[in-house]
Amino acid sequence: MGIQLKSIFTKTNTSMLAIYLLLSLFILSQSYLNQDGYVSSDSAHYLQMALNLLHGNGMTTPSYVPDISTYFATWPVGYPVLIAGISFLTGISVFWASKLVNLIMLGLSFVLIKRLFKARAPVVVMIFFISTFTVDFSYTWSEVPFFFGMIWRFTLWKPNSISTASI
Repeated sequence: MGIQLKSIFTKTNTSMLAIYLLLSLFILSQSYLNQDGYVSSDSAHYLQMALNLLHGNGMTTPSYVPDISTYFATWPVGYPVLIAGISFLTGISVFWASKLVNLIMLGLSFVLIKRLFKARAPVVVMIFFISTFTVDFSYTWSEVPFFFGMIWRFTLWKPNSISTASI
């Protein structure tokens, strides 16, 4: 009773896979070809913290005072932890690990969108071609896991679970 290949390679699934691969190629090529690799000052802090975690220095970033590091409390720590984890597991640099984290989040977002919209999902995921999304997924920014979290939250929402009795 194995899974039938026909049930895996449906028109919806193959369309979404093609869109995912196209977006992934675009995001990776932008990161590679752009002179700054889509790394902003915030990105640099995320990458530095991921590197510090890998070197066993904890959740700190360099300070402007020589030989002193500061506790990383300005930005969310989950994203650098994901970057460090992917870098540790794959052996790639934290820069490319950050891009891989973004692609994983994009893929998981596609899975959730498929769950929400079924056969219409390929049309819905086309929103990721909008410039704002391609830029956000190209940069090393914590917005990417936030987007995924928002989509995940929508998959858990039950429209009929809101009571109007208290209004």
